[in-house]
Parts: sequence; structure tokens; C-alpha cells
Amino acid sequence: MQAEDDNVKQRIKLRINAIRQIYWNASVDLNDFAALDRALVSVMDIAKPTLSQRKALFDMLPQSVLGFGIQWGFDDTDVCDVIADFAQSNKEALLTKI
Repeated sequence: MQAEDDNVKQRIKLRINAIRQIYWNASVDLNDFAALDRALVSVMDIAKPTLSQRKALFDMLPQSVLGFGIQWGFDDTDVCDVIADFAQSNKEALLTKI
């Protein structure tokens, strides 16, 4: 039973990561990710975030935050607040990724 549950969790994780990559690759305008920049500037104190820094934060977002951003857009005020809160709560882990 545990192996089956782990299998299901792994398949879900793979699907979410596939959606994440498709969304990132389909977003030609980096203004689509204004929330990432705001979080990196305000929480991480990075004056001008690079594409790889934005991507690192994007890849760290949990499923709930990713879905919220896809639903409302990553430039939405509420999405920006949720991403900033996530970045603040995960600052140490984010520092190792950027």
C-alpha cells in the first residue's frame, strides 16, 4: 500500500513539474513573472534579478502557489504577496538555489 501511495505521489510530482516547465517555456514576456522579481528584490535584496534567479524561485514554488499564479497571473497583487511570503519563509533554501 505504501509503495502504491509513493507511486501516485511521484506521478503527481512529475505532472506538476511538466506543467511548470510548459508554463515557463510558453511565457515569452518576462513581465508575466513580475511577482518573482518583486520577491527577489524585496526578500532577497537582489537589485536586478537574472533569468536564472527568477527560474530558481519559480521552480521552488509549491503546487498551491504555482496553481494560484497560473490561475490569476504572476503579476496579480495577491499572487505577488503569496510568492513574497513563500520566499521569506524559504529564504535559506532559496539562497542555496540562486
